[in-house]
Amino acid sequence: MNRIAWAQSERKARAKLRPHLKDYIALAAATHRVVEASAVAVQTAFGRPLPHPIIVQVRLLIAASRDLRVLTVAAGSGYSSQALSLLANVFELAHSIAYIGDDTERAAKWEHHDAERNTYPPANERDAAIRTTLRALYVPEMHNTPAFEDAVQAQHKLYSRACMAKHGNPLMFRSQGTRLDGGTLAISHGPYVSRASIAQARIALFHGSRLLLGATIVFGRERLENNDDLAMSFVRRVDRVSARLSALVRRGPAD
Repeated sequence: MNRIAWAQSERKARAKLRPHLKDYIALAAATHRVVEASAVAVQTAFGRPLPHPIIVQVRLLIAASRDLRVLTVAAGSGYSSQALSLLANVFELAHSIAYIGDDTERAAKWEHHDAERNTYPPANERDAAIRTTLRALYVPEMHNTPAFEDAVQAQHKLYSRACMAKHGNPLMFRSQGTRLDGGTLAISHGPYVSRASIAQARIALFHGSRLLLGATIVFGRERLENNDDLAMSFVRRVDRVSARLSALVRRGPAD
């Protein structure tokens, strides 16, 4: 078998993907800036010692931001399934941030969690965590509407789809990387670019950024409301990322 020219193949994949993903990659980059600015602003507003929920949430924000960065690299280099797998991580971390909120007991449970087979928050609390995140992303008038309930169910479906990639579900993987050509198995080893993979990459980038933005709003909005300068700067940054999200929604899946 010939050696795989990984770097060369990935450069070609990035060139093909760039026009399709540039706005989604810019969205992720803008989200990182909001995360960093919010962490600095909240610490400035509270001083020391910081409340325990804030300490826990900053750790989670940084972890989720790193995952979004690796997701971006994967999506932009032709590894869309791997990007979707990382979306599951961002989903879990973002909703953990929202679930903890200002609750010192929940923060303590996260700090002392020692169950290797169970995540935190527990699976039976996932719906509550999703609702908290979405309430940060939707205006209050939307919170008790059928559209909001539809959005909650869509988040559950999104997580299931991301976990298909994370756990190697055959529905996602049996048609990728190989093709039967007569009696010969043709192998495509390395980055892969197709209409389907572009769609997967966009889903991972869009929802990874959106979920992390929601968690950052939960983390920062109420904690900064008593400091006008910090609050205004935070709102401006959030609004800029929200505008990018809205523009991509309006544009739809096609270029």
